[in-house]
Amino acid sequence: MAGVADKINDLFSRVVNSLITISVSALVGGIGAALVFLWRNAVLSLAIGIGLAVFGVILVAGWVIMVIYRKKKLMYVSYPSPGFHAEVVKKTISYSIDENGALTFKREVELKALVDNVANYTDRFLWTGNAASFPRPGRNVSEVRENKRAGIWTYYDAVLDKVLRRGEKLSISVAWPKIDRAYESRPFVSTSTEEPTDTVIFDVSIPSKYRKNDKLVLEEMRSIESITPFKTTDGEFHEDRYRIEIAARPYAHYRISWKWSDNLPTHGADL
Repeated sequence: MAGVADKINDLFSRVVNSLITISVSALVGGIGAALVFLWRNAVLSLAIGIGLAVFGVILVAGWVIMVIYRKKKLMYVSYPSPGFHAEVVKKTISYSIDENGALTFKREVELKALVDNVANYTDRFLWTGNAASFPRPGRNVSEVRENKRAGIWTYYDAVLDKVLRRGEKLSISVAWPKIDRAYESRPFVSTSTEEPTDTVIFDVSIPSKYRKNDKLVLEEMRSIESITPFKTTDGEFHEDRYRIEIAARPYAHYRISWKWSDNLPTHGADL
């Protein structure tokens, strides 16, 4: 789809450029003709004047369209399709800290196969606190294997209990063993929509004694390293819990952040 969009954009740019060139040529020629015939034929001069006005409008319209198009092209970038094998119908990120400060972290994903023979699902994680272990298989996952790739992320393959045919759906989950002193990590939880994703759900539970206040921020951005978010929404914990369902966009990163209490023995740097 991205390749088709690029071709359409290129064709549109060529058409607009040609339109502007023709309009300028016609305008110059029309002015010359008007000067020659102005004194000889009033009706012809009127017709030429109307023609010049029309071409002038076309010229201005073409210029405005080109300015808008070029600005839009700078703001919105299309990417080539990597050929996805599965669609994420729904992804639920569960982040729950107990009264002892231990974190239970879980990911639940409802998959829909886009091709035949989908046997695993690849995901990644990055923990900012003390050492976190590898995720363990949950519902409809027989094994979790490390997928060694370059970069700061830890990738893993969740091997499905069954091989999916095109159009089939399967809900899977992986969970991490409890992580002690979760407040030593940076106060946020996030996820990206690298593959086609319909819905993202965050379910965050943190006892009030570990939080500075009830406030939190939901951000939508291009990627985890982006400085400026596309959209920022304020939220609040209610009875130590915050849950939100998001209609996800492709190639986006969603992050929920809060502030740790100042009274903790040690805590991660605030975002």
